[in-house]
Amino acid sequence: LNGQYVWFFEALRNAVYGDGSLLYSFERALGGEFAGIYAYYLASPFSYLVCLFPKGWMQEALLTLFLLKAAICGGSFGFYLHKTSKNPNKIAILIFSILYALCSYGIIQQHNTMWIDAMMWLPMITLGIEQLIKYGKFKFYTVFLALTVFSNFYIGYMVCFWCVLYFLFYLIAEGKEANPLGERLHILKSILRFLFYSLLSVGIAALVLLGAYYSLNFGKTTFSNTNWKWQTNLDLLELVYKFLPGSYDTVRPEGYPFIYCGILTLLLLPGYFLSRKFTMRQKISSAVLVLLFVVSFSLSVIDLFWHGMQQPNWLNYRYSFMLCFFLCVLACRSLQELNAHSVKAALGMGGLIALLCVFLQKYTDDAYVSPKTFTYIWFTLGAVFLNLSVLAVYHSANKKQIAAIGMAVVVSLEVFLNGLWSLNALDDDVVYTHYSYYNNFLKKTEPLVESVQSKDTGFYRMEKTYFRKVNDNMGLGMRGLSGSTSTLDQETIRFLDKMGYASVSHWSQYLGGTPVNDSLLGIRYLLSDDDKYADYYEIFDRDPINGYVAYRNPYALSIAYGVSEDLMEFPLGYLGNNVETDQKSDKKTSQIEDAIASVKSFLNRLLDIDETIRRDEYTDLYDSPFERLNAILTAMLGETETVRAFVAIPVEKTETVNLATPYQAEGHTCYAKSKADAKASFSYTLQMPVDGELYFYQPTNYPRETDLELLHLNDGTSVDAGSFGGSDSTRIISLGNQTSGDTLKLTMTLEGKNLYFITGKECFYYLDMNVFRSAMERLASDQFQIADYTEHSFRGTVSTSNDNEWILTTIAYDKGWKITVDGKPVEIQKALGALVAFQIDGTAGVHTIEMVYRPKPLIVGLVITCLSLVLFLLLIILEKQMKKVRFLRAIVSVTPGEEKTKEKSETTVTDSKAPGYEIIILRHREE
Repeated sequence: LNGQYVWFFEALRNAVYGDGSLLYSFERALGGEFAGIYAYYLASPFSYLVCLFPKGWMQEALLTLFLLKAAICGGSFGFYLHKTSKNPNKIAILIFSILYALCSYGIIQQHNTMWIDAMMWLPMITLGIEQLIKYGKFKFYTVFLALTVFSNFYIGYMVCFWCVLYFLFYLIAEGKEANPLGERLHILKSILRFLFYSLLSVGIAALVLLGAYYSLNFGKTTFSNTNWKWQTNLDLLELVYKFLPGSYDTVRPEGYPFIYCGILTLLLLPGYFLSRKFTMRQKISSAVLVLLFVVSFSLSVIDLFWHGMQQPNWLNYRYSFMLCFFLCVLACRSLQELNAHSVKAALGMGGLIALLCVFLQKYTDDAYVSPKTFTYIWFTLGAVFLNLSVLAVYHSANKKQIAAIGMAVVVSLEVFLNGLWSLNALDDDVVYTHYSYYNNFLKKTEPLVESVQSKDTGFYRMEKTYFRKVNDNMGLGMRGLSGSTSTLDQETIRFLDKMGYASVSHWSQYLGGTPVNDSLLGIRYLLSDDDKYADYYEIFDRDPINGYVAYRNPYALSIAYGVSEDLMEFPLGYLGNNVETDQKSDKKTSQIEDAIASVKSFLNRLLDIDETIRRDEYTDLYDSPFERLNAILTAMLGETETVRAFVAIPVEKTETVNLATPYQAEGHTCYAKSKADAKASFSYTLQMPVDGELYFYQPTNYPRETDLELLHLNDGTSVDAGSFGGSDSTRIISLGNQTSGDTLKLTMTLEGKNLYFITGKECFYYLDMNVFRSAMERLASDQFQIADYTEHSFRGTVSTSNDNEWILTTIAYDKGWKITVDGKPVEIQKALGALVAFQIDGTAGVHTIEMVYRPKPLIVGLVITCLSLVLFLLLIILEKQMKKVRFLRAIVSVTPGEEKTKEKSETTVTDSKAPGYEIIILRHREE
């Protein structure tokens, strides 16, 4: 929430009130589709509530959103219980609505607010399934399943699994009770209805689903290697512990499911299975459904299916709220049928929980008992005692109202304290950010951003050298290079890394910028509190209150410019379709993987989605971003000799401290500590040949974090130069402006045990401004002049110097971009493994260019959504007429009595024993 979601809500608000777009955004890393972000994080209709709050009130808006969703969770659960209980017990419904809304999943996952929509609507969907089976009523099920899938495709996918499980469970558990109207071929017709209306619900949500699928193909589906090996995920004793209050462990990858839903729920569960009010069929079916969830938690492959065939990145078992829902339903049924027998069962269950607490206290490896968890164990024992007491009083009291209120108070106190403990434990685990930190950052940064944008209304990229979080740009409305999202673009992230920026995994950040890579990617303005950029750029604006300066980069290129054909052959990026398809991979794949790949390939061909992203087919001839940037400039300009904008500085000598004799392995020079506990370092000594900024990058395929210290041997002064090799420091490092003739010593102090360098590579460079300026002037001569633009379209002209010239854009490659030159569509190509490029066929001169983002999956999704909605409305309007058509009766609701007989007649019988009375016998057939 702190690092990602809050900024996405800011982007949503900007799309409603400002210039933002829900289709495409240049405020994420280099730019990219926004449909995936919208589908994963923002598609809930409740997200738009943030737009009702004034700018600067985002945290209040989100708090309101969380509270409202928690209320709806309880309200929808209560509605379900009220509609499905034979004799609704209001206090029982109230109690278990509280327990469901404030179960541990609802508390811990509230910051993943897009997941709570599924928790909100699960009771409604379940009620819809029951109505669909019993009466053929389809509206409730269709609306709420479509709403759930639309609100979040990811958890919506899991809810679809629940729908299948619960549909089968209800048919089996209820038996004849599932067909109260005596419909013929009831099971077959129910299956047909379920399949038809499930597909219709998915069709209604197709706009979001296909947008999400399109987004996932940019790299999320290959973000991690899926392990299809059968193995157990957890220890059953630890799983039992998770049913107790205060049982938060972690949201990290080793975390267990959040399934606490009240001590009262545990106490009453045995009563359900021992009660004579429920059939053996219901009890066995319920036990099997609970067991299925335990098996899903325990076995890795089944858990992977629940999570969309990919291992979650933190926050495991994201479907565990379904078990909480079902357990609360069973416990409520038990409370509504409370008797002496079930009270005794509750006492027995309380004893088992007490024994479990005693055992946990004595557990040998202290996995459960610490100063905090010891408190939780005593609290659990107290909660068991209080709940049993109020249950006994409630059962024996003549006036149950007071006892029921006492029960509600005990339950509320229990979940309230568990909620506080859970939130504090979450803070200890992953750390909250202070309220003021967010607002203060925006208040300090927004004035300068808005000032620059008011003075320059054109299209350009802007970045800053100070950060709150990686997604700052979305909150500030800045088009830049920084961004982090689960719907990642793998090619863009890899490309920015190769250009020298901090970019890895699912995020990128503006660290590692130089005049060369900044100018090529069109970064026109740079916000900073540092004056070192004055050597390259001009001061454009200043915020005297907060001390920030906006520098203007006069060399920044437009979003598109002419380049030599040589660039299209530059060896950088995924080989994609250039790889021979008849080559078989050595990797063994399972039948599951093959089936998934086949379905995915079919959809990609149908929707015209690019399939070239393959992680094991990346090619790159350069180990250093300096060498690579020089080579890119050379290819862009079509030169035969290397354009050396970056010039290497030779190292005079190297020194080591506490490092053993180096050895060679896989092209690397490898160092290991001589003494494991002692400080170890590696040092370079060099002389600065010119006045200017000194850059550093240590080529390695195995980066290890090191702390950097730069010592000026001329005067003995030293400065902390940051770090290199960590997650955000494996990029170009600026060592500051230096003076010609300075002798410098850079010391790299190891954080770990080993150090790996690619053998024989230069590490230090300076920028030759004359070569750089000349290259930028030549590229700027053929750049795109933008006449007008939106966030997802551009129109303007370009003056080409050569016939059949290639135009490189700094737009992330996406087949959704449609480009016309002089009114004629042209085919787009991929350049540098990540960027859109196209060729202007014809003679040199002025050409009109139009670029529009229009991906086919979104168009197809919009069509399917509209058609599905029309079909749904027609089904509602024409429902009565459809009952008259035999083959359509299976998908519409059943009318009471319509299935009784086939005949239609009227017979009058005179009863001789009761003169003056007639018996009218009516027989009806289907109409």
